[in-house]
Amino acid sequence: MMHHVAIKIIDTRKVTQEYKCKFLPREIHTWKHLRHPNLVALFAVFEEAGKVYLPMELAEKGDLLTFVQQNGAQSESTAQRWMKQLISAIYYMHMHSIAHRDLKLENILLFADNSIKIADFGFCREARNGDLSRTFCGSKSYSAPEILLGQEYLPFKADIW
Repeated sequence: MMHHVAIKIIDTRKVTQEYKCKFLPREIHTWKHLRHPNLVALFAVFEEAGKVYLPMELAEKGDLLTFVQQNGAQSESTAQRWMKQLISAIYYMHMHSIAHRDLKLENILLFADNSIKIADFGFCREARNGDLSRTFCGSKSYSAPEILLGQEYLPFKADIW
């Protein structure tokens, strides 16, 4: 049986040193250890000729932002189902001491069975309750107020925001 996959390709010659040495290894390490039905699965990691290849589950319906823009508002029952899936995935990550730090509609992918899964673990970090973060991560449109103000923040609470 043939399976289709999506492949994230990172050209390590074209990214910042900080991304290459800090964020990319953290993303791969974290992603390899996360197993939840509402987190996009990473199948392998390949590196060749200055590029890193990350084959993962293919989201046949794309990201949630594009889907809603193209299809309009969804029913309350669909929204409830998606919220339960989202909360379950975030709870799993937090119980495993991982903060996502870039939750946004573009990083929530929609699959053929109409389930959603969180993707893009590039800004994830290990954290414990009470640990503060200083790094600005994510997108301004989705960021918690304390992040926008340049203040230290609690990454788990910022995920919930």
